[in-house]
Amino acid sequence: PLTVLAAVAPFMAKKDVRFYLNCAMVESAAGGLRAVATDGHALAVCDSPGAGPGERLLIPREAVEWALKQKGEAVTLEWEDARGAFTLRSELGATIAGKLIDGRYPEYAAVIPMLQDDRTELAGFNPEIIGLIAKSAAGLKKMGGCGRYPAVTMHGNGDNNAAGFELGGLKGGLRVIGVVMPLRDS
Repeated sequence: PLTVLAAVAPFMAKKDVRFYLNCAMVESAAGGLRAVATDGHALAVCDSPGAGPGERLLIPREAVEWALKQKGEAVTLEWEDARGAFTLRSELGATIAGKLIDGRYPEYAAVIPMLQDDRTELAGFNPEIIGLIAKSAAGLKKMGGCGRYPAVTMHGNGDNNAAGFELGGLKGGLRVIGVVMPLRDS
């Protein structure tokens, strides 16, 4: 389904010299389909029930972007083998063809805490609220208040409580800390 590609597409690299990151990787996993994308700094994994390809396929960024423009349509992926030609076909007949990326995709499972047994749970947070932290960092960066890559440290307080955050890498004695409230079921 296109939903797995939509979920990971923002994490694909763009024009990276590590050509194997300029894509979304799809494979069979956990009895379904898994999509993964990373730009080398952030990574996302999306699992969905249904049939996966049976082998690891690296779909180029341009093809993923094309598929996502086929809003609401089913898109079928046909390929020769994991290193061969592919065709994406929408249910209305539009197609795009190309060559799958031939490369070794990073071992993403080694760095994803949700795929490991020793993880620490935090509450669920609204991504728009987390985005406010990014806006704060961007504003500080624009005004010269931090280095090139300000860091965010999240401090957990259990799996149903607020989490604290702190922006790091700030200049001139600045300190930005805050609290993000968890989403509630009701």
